[in-house]
Amino acid sequence: MKPAKQKKSEPLKVQVGLVTYDCDVNYLKKVKERTIPIFLETDADAHSLLSTAVEKHGRHFKHLDASLPYVVLYLDMSLVNFLPRSAFKFTLQKYKDDLLKLYSKIYFWLFAKDDFEDFNERCSSDESDLGGLSKLFQFITGSHSLTTLGSVDIIKVKFKYGCPHGCRCRPKASTCTCDPTIYLPTHYKDMALFEPSINSAIEGVRFGLI
Repeated sequence: MKPAKQKKSEPLKVQVGLVTYDCDVNYLKKVKERTIPIFLETDADAHSLLSTAVEKHGRHFKHLDASLPYVVLYLDMSLVNFLPRSAFKFTLQKYKDDLLKLYSKIYFWLFAKDDFEDFNERCSSDESDLGGLSKLFQFITGSHSLTTLGSVDIIKVKFKYGCPHGCRCRPKASTCTCDPTIYLPTHYKDMALFEPSINSAIEGVRFGLI
């Protein structure tokens, strides 16, 4: 009796759009009607995602020069290489498992590599000027850069009551992209006591994320 042939998995559909860079205002913008589906295997890595996206966009949109270098980005405009906030290399299956979405609802963004490097350089300069503000944003949302595509419209602030006397709990943040929230304990009597705690939480970044 011949062994049954192993059924080959069907390619899965994800969405890949295009973004452009306005260097005058240092802003990324989605290109309208330039988001198309591409098909990948579940074990596709970042390189497979990039090459497939460039090849298909190059065929469908003649203005895109497929000979130029490109990068693929997540929604927060961070580079697709590792899984978000992880030391593990990106694979489509692992990303889908983390995201808890259907494959067809997963979006990536294709961006010219030179523009991406220019954008990051400008952002680094801007963040050094903003100081603690960019760190606070990272603490609340889990994103290393300010979103440019509107993924975060409102950041909520909630207060934690009922702490016992002498409690030293620190502020925490929920990094859920659909409902980013910062939780502030109310046991601090004045700003002099509160400031070191919030600064410590922000500097730690990963500590206290829930």
